[in-house]
Amino acid sequence: MKIYLILAVIVFCSACNNKESDNGNSKHINTLKAFDYFHFGNTLSQTIKIRNFDTTTLRGKADKLLFDLKDNDDYSYVIINGTDTLIDMNGDGQADLLIEYYGASGTGLKNGAEIIFFNTSTKRFMPENPIALSNPTFYFTTNTVVSYYIGNGGGYANKFKWNGYMLDTLEHIDIDIQSSSGNFLMTSVIHDYTTGNVSTVTSNKVRLPAEYKYFDYKPIVRIE
Repeated sequence: MKIYLILAVIVFCSACNNKESDNGNSKHINTLKAFDYFHFGNTLSQTIKIRNFDTTTLRGKADKLLFDLKDNDDYSYVIINGTDTLIDMNGDGQADLLIEYYGASGTGLKNGAEIIFFNTSTKRFMPENPIALSNPTFYFTTNTVVSYYIGNGGGYANKFKWNGYMLDTLEHIDIDIQSSSGNFLMTSVIHDYTTGNVSTVTSNKVRLPAEYKYFDYKPIVRIE
């Protein structure tokens, strides 16, 4: 009988302590309610780490998004190997998330840029509608972008103009490269969508119009 009485007292005291603890936690959470919390544990040590993001700021929203997407097959390589910044990419006055990285495989230059826009109406980033560009150069004064990829057998180049969260194609270049017995021939078929003209240019070396800055890629995110 004494044993049961002691157990009852212990249970009652524990309940009181939990209630006081709950009240204390409630006050603590209220002071940090603007933060999102993520708990992840090490199954070997059973230790729990806590990471929080201040999602009242754009940087906090971006960091949370990067954390959420790092295990996504479409983004994992870009996020793990890239560098990012917040910058207005399409000229609408709203900073977006730009991730720059270098591709892991393939021939030719593999500088890559991934753009995730921030929608001012929904107040969220839109990872479901990214813009991916290879070896891009951004011309912010004209709101245009050029991009290209050239491998051993050929490639392509494009000139775009921003149209909201999309890119309108102003120019497309189909590139074919033939190389045999020491002879090299690059054939470029240029489609100018502003005029409707199509022209062909041949060269004995890799060459693009100057605005594409072939082999002169300049990243926006500087790594010191």
